[in-house]
Amino acid sequence: MSLENINESLTEIFIEDDNGDEIPFYILDKVTILDRDYYMAINSENVEEADEMLILLDTADSDCEELVFEVVEDDDTLKNVMAVFEEQLEDIDLIF
Repeated sequence: MSLENINESLTEIFIEDDNGDEIPFYILDKVTILDRDYYMAINSENVEEADEMLILLDTADSDCEELVFEVVEDDDTLKNVMAVFEEQLEDIDLIF
């Protein structure tokens, strides 16, 4: 997958910060691990300009039509999920 193709297909979401402000992030990729969906989100529409990345877990019930995200903060979970993302996005340097 090229950077150009990724930049054209990003979906915008909003993450609420500690002050209650909604900050735009863009879904870069999704992986499913043990029936749980994880999303990689970056803070720029342009992958090369992004300087912040979040790993999000979809916590919505299966009958819910909207995605409900929780930021993954557990170090072991982050390490395991990032390993899968790195395999999937092998042509992109993930340095955050």
